[in-house]
Parts: sequence; C-alpha cells; structure tokens
Amino acid sequence: IQMAVMAAALANRGTLWRPHFTDRIAYAEGTPEYKQKPEKTGAITLSEPTWNQLQEAMRLVVSSGTGRPVQIPGIDIFGKTGTAQNPGGDHAWFVSYAARPGEPASVAVAVIVENGGHGSSGAAPIARAIYLAAFGLDDKNKAAARGSVR
Repeated sequence: IQMAVMAAALANRGTLWRPHFTDRIAYAEGTPEYKQKPEKTGAITLSEPTWNQLQEAMRLVVSSGTGRPVQIPGIDIFGKTGTAQNPGGDHAWFVSYAARPGEPASVAVAVIVENGGHGSSGAAPIARAIYLAAFGLDDKNKAAARGSVR
C-alpha cells in the first residue's frame, strides 16, 4: 500500500493521500450513503525539473522499457518494474499510476507477486488487468494476457 501511495504522490507531484479501498457505499431503499473523503497526510517538495524527469522516466518504462506488458491503448500508464532477489524465488514488483489522456491520474497500483520472477512478466500483467477494470475497458487480447500471468 505504501508503494501505491508513493506512485500517487509521483502522479500528483507531491501530495500524500491516505489510501482507501472503498470510494462509497450505496444502500438500497434510501438508507444514507457513505462517501470516502480525501485526507491529505503530507507533501513532498521537489523542483519542477525533478518532477518532470521522474514522470518521464516512468512513462518510458511503459512505452519502451520493461513495463510494456501493461500498455493499454487510450490509457496513459507510468510505472516501474522491479525484481526483489529472494533465495526461494525472486519476487516480482510493478508500481504505477494511470490516467485517461489529458486528465489527471486517477488510479495508482502496486503489485508484488511473491516468487513471481521478474516485474515485467509476473507483476505488470496483473496491474494491466487492474487498470482494465478500473477504467471499465475490455481486454482485446485476453488469451495473451492470460498466458503472461502466472
């Protein structure tokens, strides 16, 4: 969860928000509805060129680097793959955020797959599935996506 908070802070250039799993709860038959309120927990201050460089590096990971398996046409995804060495099998990481073109990022995701190998093959396809669901999109290449997730 802390890595998803970090990804969200990169996306919005420094604001740390308390993470939540539920946006709202809607009850049937007129019972009051619960709505999650954003809660700022801190801020990170970096220069504009540093923010630009970080965001461009994360964009390049997905557009032309190890994060290519997460690409979804029509969604801007910024991410970083990782592999955490472990004697029983390496752990796969992928940390990212995404937005529709021209909109601010609305989803941040962190995936770790214990003993999943490399981030690009073990974790990025899971993040891709999460983004498809979050943005209400169908996977045009379901067979390939299933084959790449272990």
